[in-house]
Amino acid sequence: MPSKKVSEQLHAAFISFLETFFVERDYENTMGLFRSSAHGFGAGLEETGRTYKDIEKLIAGDISREPEPFKYEIITLDISVITDQAGLVLCELKNEPAYQEEGKKQNTIRISLVWTGSEEGWFIEQIHISLPAVVPLTNEGSEDKKMAEQNRILQHLVDQKTSQLNRAVDYISKMVTIDNLTGLYNPLKIDEILEREVQRSQRYENNLTLILIDLDNGKSIYEEQGHLAGDRLLKDFAELLTERVRKTDILGRWGGEQFIIICQESGLEEAKTVVEHLRSNLAERAFDFVGVQTASFGITEFRKKDTSESIISRAGSALQKARENGGNRAEWV
Repeated sequence: MPSKKVSEQLHAAFISFLETFFVERDYENTMGLFRSSAHGFGAGLEETGRTYKDIEKLIAGDISREPEPFKYEIITLDISVITDQAGLVLCELKNEPAYQEEGKKQNTIRISLVWTGSEEGWFIEQIHISLPAVVPLTNEGSEDKKMAEQNRILQHLVDQKTSQLNRAVDYISKMVTIDNLTGLYNPLKIDEILEREVQRSQRYENNLTLILIDLDNGKSIYEEQGHLAGDRLLKDFAELLTERVRKTDILGRWGGEQFIIICQESGLEEAKTVVEHLRSNLAERAFDFVGVQTASFGITEFRKKDTSESIISRAGSALQKARENGGNRAEWV
């Protein structure tokens, strides 16, 4: 958005604040100009607003003490566009009647406002109102103050964007490693983990066993009862696996109705025990829409010259054998 247009919008928003707060003395509409994250300082020693609730009290107290309208004259006004979504307004006003504070009358008010913009409009992020003495504004280092405030705003925006970027990176990282339906690791992540575990077993001669699982009736449920029933079955089955596998096991969705378990530092007999435990739990579980289900299991153990591709292929052969033998069973090679 062009700087001139942003400046015009900030000017209009600031005049709206002056009219609403100083002339109309309208509490509700004044608070409508503040963001929920707003904070700042009033003119009094105790007027510190660290939260939106504090700002509410400051504004309400000011209007309560001086309910009559103020007439104001803008002495100086400086609008700085920081970005197309942030700006700083520095202003000095002459006001009538004189403002009462700490037993003194002041005819001059200084206002510093940080504004942030969005599709909904411009809102106040920070406010600072002060009552100067007779020293002119230009003699109080206003340029230094403005520069410091601009730097603070820029740092706030950088922090905000960094936080948004970190969240985006986390989200993207999750998207490329997690299966969206079941919440388990997807094949890409499983490939990465399996490659690492195979290398570890080759180097340190650790035990490693792989289990492939296929829901016997998963495909037919999708075809006959639709995606709602099929998806629900996969999600619920994934939950059952998550609850029942050991903490050291790595679980993922391998594709379609197939799942995979990487059993770290576990031999064939240990993997067989894991499978039988899963089969018995599966037999006792009635899933929504589809009732009790069965599954076939293919198990294989790491061999000295294995690669991640060879151990996957061998587990797949064992799984195929289990299916050919009627399903609801485990085979190993």
